[in-house]
Amino acid sequence: MADLTDLQAAGTTKVVGSDATGLETNPLAVDSNGNLKVGITSDGTNVADVKAPSALAVPADRAVVVAIASPGSITEATVSVGTSNVQIVAANTARRGLIICNCGSNRTVYLRFGATAATSTLFSFHLAPSTSYEAEFPVCTTAIQAIASGTGATLLVQEFV
Repeated sequence: MADLTDLQAAGTTKVVGSDATGLETNPLAVDSNGNLKVGITSDGTNVADVKAPSALAVPADRAVVVAIASPGSITEATVSVGTSNVQIVAANTARRGLIICNCGSNRTVYLRFGATAATSTLFSFHLAPSTSYEAEFPVCTTAIQAIASGTGATLLVQEFV
């Protein structure tokens, strides 16, 4: 159990996060109805609301329930990647999840977040043959570029919005 004596004595708490560049951000906000919003993105949308469930009374310890927004739809695409850069996913601020699978070739695929082209020496991460990447919370909403170690690579891309 955590010792919250100092926290309770202070009466306030600062919660901070950071974006992909490491810049400090505030992941919390309160809407006009007094509801706490968690995971605020740069466009002001939120990933989750913090509220008590409507069917139950608020517990005496004032614990909260975090309701994570579920993806509304899934877009699936098969993308061919060769020795020239190709954008495999466009930027999408509504993105809630992403899976990229290098399941169609024996080539390594180099991926890069953002609008700048990926190369085999300048990349965010790589996918070896028969491996996949699943975006973790918070999900990057930028475009994703790809280039392969040879011709004939195929990626299966699933985007959850």
